[in-house]
Amino acid sequence: ENAPWRDFIRCILGDDAVELWRGVVLNQYGSEEQHWHRDGGHLFEYPHLPAHCVTIFVPMVQTTAEMGRTSFYPGSHVADRSHLYKL
Repeated sequence: ENAPWRDFIRCILGDDAVELWRGVVLNQYGSEEQHWHRDGGHLFEYPHLPAHCVTIFVPMVQTTAEMGRTSFYPGSHVADRSHLYKL
């Protein structure tokens, strides 16, 4: 309830937004680069719908450009265009 991103999430998903899942991704310094992937799927293949969930990445250590970064494909969130990206 006291998360600093709470107001942002409620603005996107509404006041009745609830936490569905919490997890940890362990990636040690010097590990292999991850392949492109989607953190979550669409509810349905078609049509494109408003957001139903949000993924939040909170690094537990200081990150640098040399460590790599999280990247996004513009438009890949749109259900009827996601087939254009090889994720």
